[in-house]
Amino acid sequence: MTSAKVTSLADLKLLRKAMREAEREAAAAAARAQAEIARLQRERDLFARSVGPVVPLQPPARAPIVVPRPRPEPRQRLRDEAAVLAESISDEFDVESLLETDEALSFRRRGVGPEVVRKLRRGVWAIRPSSICTACAATRPASGWPLSCARRCAAGCAACA
Repeated sequence: MTSAKVTSLADLKLLRKAMREAEREAAAAAARAQAEIARLQRERDLFARSVGPVVPLQPPARAPIVVPRPRPEPRQRLRDEAAVLAESISDEFDVESLLETDEALSFRRRGVGPEVVRKLRRGVWAIRPSSICTACAATRPASGWPLSCARRCAAGCAACA
């Protein structure tokens, strides 16, 4: 019954009956919960019951190995200090800017244009090493003089030809 006033003994009987029914339902729910717990325990112990008593292995005795950790290196600070040092030494001077702007700082012969010096400085053209002719001691290019060249070795040696 709900929270109505009890006016007679018959109402008390109904209240008593409702309380007994609630107790039975609570006992049945507790029994179901206990049976479920027991079923779960049986499932957990299934391996141990089918194999026999199981004892976990003891961990092997091992000596603790102490590996020395490397000392921390402040790498970012070292990079920052190197950058500061490079910036303090550098005056942000570019030699190529002088080649482009100041003709008095670089020598070139008459007939040689400024673009030749500029291309040589930038490495567009490679200067080949020269070798010396052992027969006449004349300096010649490593590839030899062309046949039409007037500066060929005067001795006419085979090395220069």
